[in-house]
Amino acid sequence: MKTLFSGVAAAILLLIAPSSWAALSFSQTFGVSQLDVGNNTSLTFTIQNTSPTEASWDIAFDSSLPAGLRVSDAQGLDNTCGGSFVVDDVLGSISLSGGRVAASESCLVKLNVTSDTAGLYTSTSGVLRDQNSGDYGNSGDTLTVVENRMSFSLGVSSSTAELGDTISMTYHIQGPGGVYTSIQFSHQFPDGIKPRHGTAPVRSGVCGGASIDLSEDAFTLSGMFVTDTSVCEVTIEMDVVGVGEIELQTSNISYSSGSTGFATNVVSVQPRVLNLQKTVLADSVLPGQPFDVTYRLSNNSRSDTLTNIAFSDDLDATISGLAVVGMPASQACGTGSILGWDAGSGLAALSGGSLAPEESCEFTLTLQAPPAVSEGEYSNAVQASADSSSGVVLSQENATPIPVIPQPLLDISLSESVFSDQVDVTYTLTNTSSEHALNSISFQDAYTFGIASATVKSGSNTCSPGSPFIANVPAAGDVLGFTTSTPLAAGQSCEFTFTITFSPGSKGVFEGALVEEAFGEINGVKRLVKVQRESGRVVNQAPIIQMTPSRTTVTPGEPFDINISVLNGDGYPEDLDGYTDFSDIEFTFNGGGFIDPVSLTQTCPGLSQVGNTFSLPSLGAGEGCTFTQQASAVSAASGRNVMFGLTNISAQVEGISVSGADVDTTIRVSGLMIDTVVEPRAVEVGQPARVTLNLQNVSASEAVTNLSYQVSTRNSTPYAFAVSVNAVDVCGSGSQLNTFPVSTNTTLQLTNISLAPGEQCQIPVDIMIKPSAAPGLYTILQKNLSYVESSNSLVALNTGAILEVLEVGGISDISEQRNLDEPNPDNDPFDTTTEQLAGDLNGDGTADAVQSFIASTISPLTGRPVGLEVDPQCTINSFEMVTAASIGTVQPGVSFPEGMASFSISCAQSTVRLYLPGADFSGNQAIRKYGPQAPDFAGGSSWYELPTSRIDTAAHMIEFVLTDNALGDSNPAVGVISDPIGLADLPPTPSSQRAIPVAGVGWLALLAVQLLLVGGYMRRKRRIQR
Repeated sequence: MKTLFSGVAAAILLLIAPSSWAALSFSQTFGVSQLDVGNNTSLTFTIQNTSPTEASWDIAFDSSLPAGLRVSDAQGLDNTCGGSFVVDDVLGSISLSGGRVAASESCLVKLNVTSDTAGLYTSTSGVLRDQNSGDYGNSGDTLTVVENRMSFSLGVSSSTAELGDTISMTYHIQGPGGVYTSIQFSHQFPDGIKPRHGTAPVRSGVCGGASIDLSEDAFTLSGMFVTDTSVCEVTIEMDVVGVGEIELQTSNISYSSGSTGFATNVVSVQPRVLNLQKTVLADSVLPGQPFDVTYRLSNNSRSDTLTNIAFSDDLDATISGLAVVGMPASQACGTGSILGWDAGSGLAALSGGSLAPEESCEFTLTLQAPPAVSEGEYSNAVQASADSSSGVVLSQENATPIPVIPQPLLDISLSESVFSDQVDVTYTLTNTSSEHALNSISFQDAYTFGIASATVKSGSNTCSPGSPFIANVPAAGDVLGFTTSTPLAAGQSCEFTFTITFSPGSKGVFEGALVEEAFGEINGVKRLVKVQRESGRVVNQAPIIQMTPSRTTVTPGEPFDINISVLNGDGYPEDLDGYTDFSDIEFTFNGGGFIDPVSLTQTCPGLSQVGNTFSLPSLGAGEGCTFTQQASAVSAASGRNVMFGLTNISAQVEGISVSGADVDTTIRVSGLMIDTVVEPRAVEVGQPARVTLNLQNVSASEAVTNLSYQVSTRNSTPYAFAVSVNAVDVCGSGSQLNTFPVSTNTTLQLTNISLAPGEQCQIPVDIMIKPSAAPGLYTILQKNLSYVESSNSLVALNTGAILEVLEVGGISDISEQRNLDEPNPDNDPFDTTTEQLAGDLNGDGTADAVQSFIASTISPLTGRPVGLEVDPQCTINSFEMVTAASIGTVQPGVSFPEGMASFSISCAQSTVRLYLPGADFSGNQAIRKYGPQAPDFAGGSSWYELPTSRIDTAAHMIEFVLTDNALGDSNPAVGVISDPIGLADLPPTPSSQRAIPVAGVGWLALLAVQLLLVGGYMRRKRRIQR
């Protein structure tokens, strides 16, 4: 499609177009304003685009050097404008075409010029043009070339060379007469040439006061003076390591009264047909340590194949005893090539190598310096040969030196091997070099546990008196360090000492680990310092003692258990601290006048008790023991939060006496005592029984208010008992007693009970045993008990009484002692002995061994009791505690200290309680389940949480509801529920890192509907379960 412009449009375009075109400025500049005859300077053309928006392209100009001014041998061409930049060194013509410069940017083209004739030279270019064919004018500058000023040139021993040759490069400086001072210049070496290793610049003539510096990359001369027409020459041996035209160009030479141009030269380098490059892959070599040497052979011919390539490297002549400890297996340089080392002669040799045109091969030998080699540089010349179509060709000689410098040594010693609160750490630094000083020394040493303070011991620093130390105890770790710029002379040693004081409770192996490896600099090479250290042992903590009461609330005179663990190692049963045995361990029970020890119900081997003081003769590294002290509260403790604990904790370890901090805990001593009595205990079907609820506040000062609890007679389906009561003021004004649900009347509910100090009440309730009731043992369960005492909201453990239902004319078997004499009277997974050892875990006052709905045992993972309780109508088929790892792969950061409860029950639905009386219920925790998810059981096993679960920290119990073939059941069989589940410790989640969900109105509405549905479901569920 064609676009047509009207005349008006064209006129508008002509009016507006020039303002949008690029605007260029054009200039040229000589590097100096005055130049000595024969010296060199630069000529730079600069193009500036002053338009802020429009680029310029097709930039072009032509220029010619004025007569008498010519292009230097080292042309020094540079072009940042792009396009084509052409310089004719014969005609002196200069041209740029096709250049480009962006808006508000500039570019340049540059060359080097010189003159052999004094005079004033004016360089004027042609006009500058771009895509608009505009005329941006020309550019110009002047240069004065004079005689009898500073003469400065750069000569080479040969303007042509082969790769690998060595040439001499000489700087020539001659004064024109008079005195010239502060003479200086520098020379940055280009790629392809470098100073020959181990050589130094050689001066000749008069180089008054000259300071010279030579590195791998540059040469610098400064501070020199000349008088009259004296000459100074500095010669450097240079290795040719690249091919092509190598341009040499110094900086401008300057002096006190001005400056003149720079010196240049060009070396044309051709590749050798055969090139051998040997490289030591280390700045320096350590005595007795391995290092790598690489050999690279190159065929630089474009047409000839090289055969019979061979060389031998006399390693023994380099360093006596230098050995090869690793080399390629075969075919190091072409098919049929052989690489070997003769230990007798010390020769490492290649033979039978071959290389196609422009092909290379490279291989590495691992050498090991002899342990007794002296410090120094060692080398021998290596030259390779090969057959070509024109005869035998040789590579350049390669004499790459092997620098040997011994490793500095840092020795870290302790004033004692075993210590409690303080130790001196002495750092001794030795410069093992016999020739070179050790400079720029630095290191940081980190320690793994509590340092209270670290100070430099007065007068201990002989390394660098007054130098800055890094000695602190930051929050992130305990770091000691040293840094100094003061050199340590060859063969000298020095030392400094830190006095370290440990925090109370520190224990374990005391050994540092370098945060930053120790370094020093020898002969310009950064060297790793060898570290030798002693380790010690801090014994500043007694055995770890943990104390956990079995109850959070007790009543006066009511026995309760206190589990006491004595541990040698934080990670009991694993030993994480490296302690040896503790001995003579002692500690005292202190009840504060309110808690009295009664008796030991479980004990440790060797544990003895005299009065309230306990003694253990020894405890091995990583060992621990747990015993149970039964105690009770005195009547004066009623209504109090009572603190009690263990004091005077002490032990001996490695000959040092250590002590531990007191261990305290708090328990609530309530005045409330509740008992449920069933009479008679054995009743035939169709006969009545009486349940008496006894409530008493034994506190002399604190009232009990807002007391409520339930007594459940629901034990089976169909229900065995019938009860109906609805009464008010049964135990204080406003108290109520009723039964629910209406359909079954199986649960007694008491609410709003108040008991003044010393008050008691008794509530009898008659129940009827249904004729349809099945004979057996039934629990009258007292549960969900809560009340307020002295502004403390308290809960109590579930308890209950046993009622035996007999068939007509049946014989009672209610004697608990008789049942406990049987191996397994309740027919659950554990025998009587096991369940008796575990104790009454649900706290209902009846031994777990005679109740089929609770199975109690000792966990093989923790050595502590654990119990599983289900609804009475359910049967416990199996129950064991297993590690989480045996169930499935545990998620990162999640742990199960108590393990997983793996069990199977026969039931349609049940509330399940897992009792863990010795577990730690603090921290970020959740109830986690593993397995396939009902109802389809598809998708494999995974970790998830149950919505119908809760953690009861007071009762040390987790509770959840399971329904056959619903979420939580891992067994698709009807009537059987299987469930591996456990209490998970999750990683801490700081509030500052918790995400705040943001959602739209629609999402919030959906959430509200879901909550209503779940609430309705839970209400229906609770009604069904009562």
